[in-house]
Amino acid sequence: MQNTLLYLLTCLLVLLSCTTAYTNPYAFDKIPDTLKHNAHAVIRLDSTRIEIKNNGFVKRSTYIVTILSEEGDQFATFVGDYNSYSTFESLTAVQYNEKGKEVRKKSKSDFNDISAFGTNYAFLQDDRFKVFDFNCQTYPYTVKFEYEKKFKSLFFISNWQPQSNPKLSVEKAVLEIAYQGAQPLRHKSVNFLTSDHFREDNTDPKKQIYKWTFLNLNAFDYQPYSRTFLLKKPVVELFANKIQLDNYEGPATTWNDFGFFFYNLNKDKDLLSAKNAAQIAELTKGVADPKKKVELLYNYLQQNTRYVLNSRGILGWQTISANDVHETGYGDCKGLSNYMKAMLKAVNIPAYLTLVYAGDKLGHTMDKDFPTNTFNHVILCVPLEKDTVWLECTSNLYPAGYLGDFTHNREVLVLTENGGQIAYTPHYKQKDCFLERSITVDLDLEKSAQNINWQSKYAGIMAEKALDMATNKPKKAYEDFLNKAVPYKNFKTKEVHSEKKTSSTHIPVVKETATYEVDHLLTETKTRYLLSLPLIQTELPDIETKSARTESFVFVSDLKLNYLYTIAYPDSLVPENIPKVITEQYPFGSYSYTPTVSGNKISVRIELLINEGTFGPELYNHYLQFYKTAINNTKQITLSFLKK
Repeated sequence: MQNTLLYLLTCLLVLLSCTTAYTNPYAFDKIPDTLKHNAHAVIRLDSTRIEIKNNGFVKRSTYIVTILSEEGDQFATFVGDYNSYSTFESLTAVQYNEKGKEVRKKSKSDFNDISAFGTNYAFLQDDRFKVFDFNCQTYPYTVKFEYEKKFKSLFFISNWQPQSNPKLSVEKAVLEIAYQGAQPLRHKSVNFLTSDHFREDNTDPKKQIYKWTFLNLNAFDYQPYSRTFLLKKPVVELFANKIQLDNYEGPATTWNDFGFFFYNLNKDKDLLSAKNAAQIAELTKGVADPKKKVELLYNYLQQNTRYVLNSRGILGWQTISANDVHETGYGDCKGLSNYMKAMLKAVNIPAYLTLVYAGDKLGHTMDKDFPTNTFNHVILCVPLEKDTVWLECTSNLYPAGYLGDFTHNREVLVLTENGGQIAYTPHYKQKDCFLERSITVDLDLEKSAQNINWQSKYAGIMAEKALDMATNKPKKAYEDFLNKAVPYKNFKTKEVHSEKKTSSTHIPVVKETATYEVDHLLTETKTRYLLSLPLIQTELPDIETKSARTESFVFVSDLKLNYLYTIAYPDSLVPENIPKVITEQYPFGSYSYTPTVSGNKISVRIELLINEGTFGPELYNHYLQFYKTAINNTKQITLSFLKK
């Protein structure tokens, strides 16, 4: 009897142990320590299954993440978009405590449903968002989101990345794609160290399955200005062999095919009515030079239209007609570029809509070998006989032919009647992009406040903020913008003036003059005057890492700063100390600090260059020294003058 009871008790304990283990798969203590290191959150499971049916697909997702600290809360918020091409069929959320016990469960009706209409200059838009956050502040905790989402077109299939943030470790991530019949899409494994992550299942003759699995991806410290995700972290690129939007369809296996689809999607949208075309032609009457015609019509575009987003339904990819933009005066990047194309067509100048990924150049490059829809902007390409003019049609600031930091120096896809053609936008170097500033101080020993005069010249990328302030903001706002750069503690703005120009190479230039009255620059003793002149703070890329640098650092644009400080002093003073010359030069840039004395003037010229390029980790310590030298020597100029 005792043996029987002991046996039953043992079985009960084993059953309870197994039950506990089964019912608490998300307990915090089951996470390996290696996954907790450096992490704000740990993905326990990220499982995505895509089932392709005809031209659409169904996406089923399970996302389970344990939040370790307040910094990880960002990974516990669900934000899912949908529109007329996609719908959420089901959507649930569950919260678990540290022990893995369920605390709360929410259904689709508990999610906030938010419209994007009226945001970011949106006018015609059908994008909506499902949003939910448990707002838990007791750490650690775990959340699980599950959903099923239907898409009407394979055009919306997107790349898959198992690890999307350096502070997010991954216990398990799975992507599975199932389809019947002919292969409907292409896939490419990027940054895979081994082929073991991919498996193809052809055992069922009626269904083909692709499966990618990743286990135990550790969090890490991101090293600033590196391309770790772009060059080292695994990504599965996905895109359809044939794409369809409403009644438009076409192959997409090459960039030429992809571009031809978009060309046809927007074909004949550049037709103006006879009346409107005649009105446009009148604007260039008597002008023979095609480039001058482009400039005149671009100026007309800037003065008579404004940016408003149109993305309802197919309008996310197809422009509204040029006539509509002409009549209403508004359009988005597609609409304004197409309208400019139509105006040029009216004066017999061909132009082409061009797809571009605008913005972040550090984390994105175009894959020439794998056509996919990674574009987010449209510009215009105008090939002339001796030059190609690129136009940013959403800007009311830029001169014709200047693209700006948003889209310069990158590969784009030009949409021609013969298909897509890869091209490269203009690259702005140091000769076109710089800030030159001359600051003059005439010391007056009779006054407690000194007058300081600034003369500045911004060009290219360095001019864009000043150009926006000078063009679109009132004068007081421009003064406030400039005063943020002023390093003086006690000063009074006496005068600020700005002037906009365009260089011979179509680069925007802003010239600026300012006068300040500054207190407490001079300190008098029995035998000396001491001058402490604060300098404008230099903003350099800060690449310092917490641990040893192992990744190359990348500067995607040149930087050129030239400052000339001139201090004029009266005959009653003799300069006692002159700062030393400092010169540093490296592959990534150079810095020089050059004081000179001429007559009753002391000049300090500070020149700083950052070179675009990729630089190996062996240069990291050199850059830190370069950075510290530049920062420390641009805090203030300290001079002492003996009284005669």
